[in-house]
Parts: sequence; C-alpha cells; structure tokens
Amino acid sequence: MKARVVLPALTLAIVSAGLVWSADVGGNINGKWTAQVLGLDGHLSKSTLNFRVGGNNVTGSVSSGWDENPISDGKVRGKGISFVVMMYRGGDNWWVCPSPPSADGFHQVKTTYKGRLSGDEIKFMLTEDGSKQVQEFSAKRAK
Repeated sequence: MKARVVLPALTLAIVSAGLVWSADVGGNINGKWTAQVLGLDGHLSKSTLNFRVGGNNVTGSVSSGWDENPISDGKVRGKGISFVVMMYRGGDNWWVCPSPPSADGFHQVKTTYKGRLSGDEIKFMLTEDGSKQVQEFSAKRAK
C-alpha cells in the first residue's frame, strides 16, 4: 500500500521541480539590454542586445549603432547565457555586420559571449576565436 502512495507523490515532486526549473530558464533575460563596450581604439561605444528566449534557446541580435547582427548558437541555463556573433576584423577595426565591409583585408571572426544575469544586469565575457584575450563588460536592462 505504501508503494502506491509514494510513487505518485514522488512523480508529482519530480514534475513540479521540473516546472520550476524550466520557468527559471532564461528567467529575466528576454528583452532589450544596453552596454558601453570598450573598443580597440580605447573609446566606449554603445551596444544594444535584444534577446528572445524559448526553452533553453535564445535568439536575437547585437547592434552597435550603425548595424545589427543576429546572434547564433544562443543558449540559456538558469541565469547563464551564451551566444555567438560573427564580426569582421581588419587591422584595428571591428565591424559588426552580416556582410564584410568593402575594404580589402577584412576577415570574419567568431566572437563568443558568455554572461550571468544578476537582477537587471548581465555581466559578460567576450572572446574571439584564436585569442586568449577576454573582454568584460556589463549590460543593463533598457527601461
């Protein structure tokens, strides 16, 4: 008799825990975020990040004032977020755009963003494929 009561109760507890966890996935990451990001030239530039969370996946875009680029491979887990943006680089210049600038010498670079949500702020670490350099910045929820 005890087995009949324990099994449904255990099943209910597991399902309830799963619903609570899935509700927290990407919890408050949806929407528009803004950041001041230090460029290679030493100047701060405004970036806008737009996120749409569905399950464990995140889609959206990153824009830096003059162009908007889609994010790919977006994932959320709890308060963590990661995604990729393809950029173009030539010398000391970065271009966030879906197609290369018209100047010669630019090549495509995969940039990976990893962040952690804390209230209305996401603290990000940005890395470029093939580089050990890590750039840190914070994005704040747009009001």
